[in-house]
Amino acid sequence: MIRVVSMESPEYPPLLRRYPFSPPVTLYVAGQRLDWGRLKPVAVVGTRQPTDAGKELTRALVRALVREGYAIVTGLARGVDSIAVQEALANNGFAACSRRMRRGNRSPAWWLPTPMSC
Repeated sequence: MIRVVSMESPEYPPLLRRYPFSPPVTLYVAGQRLDWGRLKPVAVVGTRQPTDAGKELTRALVRALVREGYAIVTGLARGVDSIAVQEALANNGFAACSRRMRRGNRSPAWWLPTPMSC
């Protein structure tokens, strides 16, 4: 289940709230509840057109990060970002996503398969 976390929420990452360059107003969160005292956030971003080797490397990296207690944070782009979210959730991890919406864009996570779509 995906939930919306606003900047005013206690679940919103404290470091991101203090980001000086327009932090995202809303995060789309899937997985366990946010406990920023325990979770260590790491951004996973990359190309929208990864090679097969890039896809497998992303999966392996995210599995290792989740195992070590890292929270995966992405911008909800196709490609590496989506692979990172899917791998985190498949391994009982956590994913927080933010996407700046422009007029005419589809809703966040429109490309994710059904159990994870908004």
